[in-house]
Amino acid sequence: MCIAFIVCQGTRQKLYLKYPLRAVLVRMKAFEVSGQLMTSHRRWTPFAIEVAAADESAAREKTLALMGSRHKVKRKFVQIEGIKSLRPEEITDHLVKHLVEAKK
Repeated sequence: MCIAFIVCQGTRQKLYLKYPLRAVLVRMKAFEVSGQLMTSHRRWTPFAIEVAAADESAAREKTLALMGSRHKVKRKFVQIEGIKSLRPEEITDHLVKHLVEAKK
């Protein structure tokens, strides 16, 4: 059993955890997600974005979250048409390249 101390309103409280706290390391892969998003009434705009994720479903969720935060579009107005895995030499986004090549 592992003990973690939590500071709560100036007091230290003990929290007993069943499992030890440790980082979960996931190997990131690069994906190119393409589709359309509705920008105005009945007008669909195509997009293609590179994301770093653990698998295709995580890449889909990451894309929906990014489109919602960047363009204020609800998930139902984003249509994902394809998810393609990218090799390291095909990556053009610097942030994605950094996340994929990070040493764990």
